[in-house]
Amino acid sequence: MAEDPRIIKNVYNTPKEVDATPPPDSPEAHPLASILDARSGLIMPTERMFLYGVLQSLPHRYVRAVEIGTWRGTTMQMMRHICDELYCIDPILQWIPDPSIVTRSSRPVQLIQDRSPAALAQITGNFTFVFVDGDHTGEGVYADAMALETRMEPWGVIAFHDGNHPPVREALFRASNDWKRPHRFVHLACDTISQTPEGIYGGISLIIVDTNPIA
Repeated sequence: MAEDPRIIKNVYNTPKEVDATPPPDSPEAHPLASILDARSGLIMPTERMFLYGVLQSLPHRYVRAVEIGTWRGTTMQMMRHICDELYCIDPILQWIPDPSIVTRSSRPVQLIQDRSPAALAQITGNFTFVFVDGDHTGEGVYADAMALETRMEPWGVIAFHDGNHPPVREALFRASNDWKRPHRFVHLACDTISQTPEGIYGGISLIIVDTNPIA
């Protein structure tokens, strides 16, 4: 895997804590160019475009979304334009909340400074879409996946970043096996790959929830 030619152009430094700053928004005028603009984040343009397509494909008229692991807010800036409610979870503030940062329904994006899955308890109701890009340990990914089983709307989707990272991959297969709720697990639906000094990352895996709520 380390010899994959895609890694040559997708090498990232280890993320570091920085003082909170305004979340970087794309200066690109064309909407497509804006979606593809990932210059300030740790997510590839292809992955941003994939997430946008997933959000567009949801059958729900009202999209209630959560981002677990928001870091500098780069992906948030894409998601907010296609979500009606958006909650961003991160224990370390890396971007400054601003009431002018709103969703397509003009609701301010909510930033929750806490760890998941405990932070999910601070949000009432269920979710249409969740992007999980927080704790990349096997235990952390498994805990997030299991906590979301009862919190998803029928036909909701959970997208997990870095499915190519071995602990993430193993935790996702284990969680899919342990879910009692009917679902479809699509490993590496977006099969991108990247590298940091800590190892191989990249890729997005999906849990697509069945039409029925959990019994």
